[in-house]
Amino acid sequence: MVKKTMLALLISLSIFTAFYIYSNRNSNLKTGFNRTFSKRMPLLKSKTILEKEKYSILEVKSDRITLYKKNKPYEMLAINLALQSRATNEVAILKNVSFTGLISVAERNNYTFIMSGGASKAYRIGFDKNKVISSKLDSIPFNHAEVISPNSFVYMSKKKVEKISRRAIKKVSWQGQELNMYLPEMQIDGYFCNDGRLRYDPDSKLFVYLFYYRGNFVCLDTNLKMQYQAKTIDTVKKSKIHFLVKNGMKTHTTPPNLVNKKMSIADGKVYIQSALKADNEKESDFNFQEVIDIYDLKDGKYSVSFYLPRIDRQKLTEFKVYKKQIIALYRNTLAVFTIPNL
Repeated sequence: MVKKTMLALLISLSIFTAFYIYSNRNSNLKTGFNRTFSKRMPLLKSKTILEKEKYSILEVKSDRITLYKKNKPYEMLAINLALQSRATNEVAILKNVSFTGLISVAERNNYTFIMSGGASKAYRIGFDKNKVISSKLDSIPFNHAEVISPNSFVYMSKKKVEKISRRAIKKVSWQGQELNMYLPEMQIDGYFCNDGRLRYDPDSKLFVYLFYYRGNFVCLDTNLKMQYQAKTIDTVKKSKIHFLVKNGMKTHTTPPNLVNKKMSIADGKVYIQSALKADNEKESDFNFQEVIDIYDLKDGKYSVSFYLPRIDRQKLTEFKVYKKQIIALYRNTLAVFTIPNL
């Protein structure tokens, strides 16, 4: 019995050690670049615990932060910026709708839009919460949907090009008519190698598409015309992915090397959470904080970096920059930081 217990403990320890080494593999490698760090750190202003459900940030305004539940996007929560008062809001008419795939929610022109990527549908909600209009935007699933206007949507999908399934960014009307399309540069397979995150900045009327597996992002206008392609501060120029094709389906055979994680656009700047440690960083600083690199939205040039502290040892799950403040989610903890002059 003792031998079995010891063996189980050794196996558990081996698994934990292997997982720790794998999860921190990027922090132990020389990456060939250095960061310029600000001498001033964001300061924690306030934090609050949410329900034990997954939330996402819908919108930040001068008087409130609006969140929505990822599995129930019709249930929303408004919290003031001091995180002291809360108000819930529910679109009850959507309770029986099955939301599948990656869900996106946006506010434009006094409407709230809920996009169900798995169903390829959009739902438009006005002042009257009992009246909801829906529309089929595509015949295939999409994700990371953004709303330009009530009649203009942009999202990530795929497109068959010369018998190759390519990852594509599409612009469609409310009726689902394709208006424009942007195909990211193909490096390996044209799909997995181009995976990334799409964000729209209503102030500048620009999109930024951030690649997960290579050190690049592209800036697009509302007609999906590329304004520029920028190189992130790291040295990774090509995606490193391995996949298997079986029965016409592609699957990763090993976890891809992650370069970029999340981003936010605000006040003419692009804030990117990097997955790579610079050579001039301490492992302890990188492993227990989140590193954010700042780029100019006009031309994509790098300016400076800073660390965003973790809250209660939880990793960052989402963040949004708003007027010298960072609104950050750490699982079910919501935090507000003030950004000093960097």
